[in-house]
Amino acid sequence: MANEASIEVTPWSIVWVPFLVSALQGAITYFFFARRRAKDKHATSHDLYETRTLTRSHRSPAPFGTSWIKDAWNVSNDDLLRYVGLDTYMFLRFLRLGARSTFVGSLLGALILIPVYGTGEETGVATDQFNTITLAKVEAGSSRLWASITCWCIFIAFILRDLWIEWNEYADRRRNFLAKGDTDTEPDFRYTCMIENVPKKLQSNAELRKYLERMFPNKVRQVHVCLDTSSLGNLIAEREKAILGYEKSDALVHAKPDNPTPQVKEGGKAGCGGNKVDAVPFYTKAIERLNEEIDTKRRSIWESLPVAGSGGKSDDDDNVELVFGDTQKRGEGVTSCVVEEQALVVSTAFVTFTSLVAKQTAVQCNMSGKADCMDVFPAPIPEGLIWNNVTVPLKLQRFTQAQAGVFWTVGILFWAVPVTFITSIANINSLLGTFGLTKVNPNSFGYGLLSGLLPVIFLQVLMIVLYLSIGMVGKFFIRMKSMPNVDNYVFFWHQLYQFANLWLILIGGSMFNQIDGFIEDPSSIITILATAVPGAGTFFFNVISVQSFGTLGMELSQIVQFLINIVMDKIQPEAARTQRMLDEGKQPKFLEWGKILPKIVFVFLVSVVYMPIVPLLSIHAFVYFGLSHLVWKHQCMHVYAQEFEGGGILWESLFMFIIGSLYMAESIFVVFISIKEGPVQAILGLIPLGGTMFLHAIVNRNIRAPLQSLGLEIAAAIDLDDGELPVLEVEGFSPEILVEEKLYGQPALKLHLDERSPMPYRRVPSGDDVGAGETQAEV
Repeated sequence: MANEASIEVTPWSIVWVPFLVSALQGAITYFFFARRRAKDKHATSHDLYETRTLTRSHRSPAPFGTSWIKDAWNVSNDDLLRYVGLDTYMFLRFLRLGARSTFVGSLLGALILIPVYGTGEETGVATDQFNTITLAKVEAGSSRLWASITCWCIFIAFILRDLWIEWNEYADRRRNFLAKGDTDTEPDFRYTCMIENVPKKLQSNAELRKYLERMFPNKVRQVHVCLDTSSLGNLIAEREKAILGYEKSDALVHAKPDNPTPQVKEGGKAGCGGNKVDAVPFYTKAIERLNEEIDTKRRSIWESLPVAGSGGKSDDDDNVELVFGDTQKRGEGVTSCVVEEQALVVSTAFVTFTSLVAKQTAVQCNMSGKADCMDVFPAPIPEGLIWNNVTVPLKLQRFTQAQAGVFWTVGILFWAVPVTFITSIANINSLLGTFGLTKVNPNSFGYGLLSGLLPVIFLQVLMIVLYLSIGMVGKFFIRMKSMPNVDNYVFFWHQLYQFANLWLILIGGSMFNQIDGFIEDPSSIITILATAVPGAGTFFFNVISVQSFGTLGMELSQIVQFLINIVMDKIQPEAARTQRMLDEGKQPKFLEWGKILPKIVFVFLVSVVYMPIVPLLSIHAFVYFGLSHLVWKHQCMHVYAQEFEGGGILWESLFMFIIGSLYMAESIFVVFISIKEGPVQAILGLIPLGGTMFLHAIVNRNIRAPLQSLGLEIAAAIDLDDGELPVLEVEGFSPEILVEEKLYGQPALKLHLDERSPMPYRRVPSGDDVGAGETQAEV
């Protein structure tokens, strides 16, 4: 048996000091929120706590209710869904699920597990202080393990029941979204597909329309085969930079008329050389020059397009054969859909149908009968498209995504180094003892602050760096085509690394903290793990403390944004800001799921894993999820507004990690009970695992799979009720005119989106103030 002196004791100071500091921070930020909100309410200022009402008043609750807690608590599900959309609605439902499950865990822990563990008969330093109310206090083979398995089965059964309820709630809402769409979504969005790997012969609007009309007669509303507008986009970006420069210079002239006029360098390279000239005339000439270049480039794009039908036979049957080849003659002609490079036309297209039946048929069928050819997907919401990435071939994206996947997977192995070092700080004395240094009093305030709070802060900083890195890879290396895809990608990998943190902290951190005992007696590995894993719960307890009071307090109070506003007012007063800056300042923020969700799911994972081991942690997690549900519900209804709606797909990604959390927790429980020499209890622990697997299979088969797309029977009923969209006339209209009316027409090609001149220093408040001979738009 290991020498007891070599096993580190987990002092209470590691728990109560971070808790006290975080609670104090939460109290201060809440006091700020209450005072500032009352002041803003009196002044009817919406810039901090009611930003949604500035742009989403048609789907926002009344601002500044009597009590923000009552408003968040009493809102009905239907109203909440109407306000926030399905993705955010299911996010809030997940917080509700977390609050309900941890409440049950808290009851079981407070009424049964803590009293049972606290009166355990295991002795030794490993059962002192924090571990006196954990499973470490229960002796091996004790009958007290029956309390653990009983509470564990009840706890998991409740979670599985709630998951089933949430899936049925989601299924109803998801079907309605597929049928009717979101309130602010353009009608054409529901009828549009994105087609990838369009073969060369069909890479024109006319030819692709002709091909689709063969399968969907009179059901094709619009077709847009994307063009390579990268060079045009570069010119537009350069003009946008010049426009912003003009607006900033003009704002400085208005704000400080007595100062010298702003100047910029003309000529030179890489910021060196050149002559200083007045900024406003310089930018004016640059804008005029770029307008001409953009017009010329856009005109050259249209003129370079091939004439419809010029690339092949006019007969429809022959045209299809040239595209797909004869399936019986693999060695002759064009027999595959390998996309060939063209100067302008690319292999991505958007097709809008006139009926939901036609759209769903296109999505669900095998259109070409060949791999990597005419792959059809529901179109992403247009507001979320990254147009610079839309023209990237799908096969190239998949290749770069596979490369990035290998990088992130291998990176988890190296991730152990910084995480293990950070968590080793949680036991300063173990670290100091390893290097032969004098140990610190474990009951002191300083010890609790350094060992309890510092590692949590370091880990959060590390995870922020990881989050930003994953986002850059998704957007600029893989070049995903929509922000929802980027956000899901970030969420996936960010969450996997959070899961890795659990194992690294449980195994790596625990072993590092108990390394002295392991060196003295290598056979004590089982004993060390049995005592160290409950002790590692203090780190997770502190994570929840920081997020419960510190993070949520800062979120509710928006104190960071408030301080940023103060600094910006000092650096750049309102008079020196452009009209564009003022407009952007009124836009509400949006939730980045890949940033927010992984931290919350990690707390859920920890609360489930530690419910039967450290029941005190369940009580703390209940406080976290209860506060999170109220705070985030208020923020989502009053502060944040999503730029695009994913229709609940977020819940399906979230469910994957919820189930993963249950599998991990159930596996850890079985292993830990086995270490505690409870073979019968360990076998019974397989029952919750089997129940989770059963629910997972039933959900995937009966709910999840049918919800991937709208059933044709439902689509037909909707078409009957709502009617079909009209087919848009294309005969006699040039492509540059047709693209103006296309929801999925590339913005760089649309003249009505062309910003050819700077915004005025201040927007004219009414039409009466517009100068003679000028329209409001011209001003």
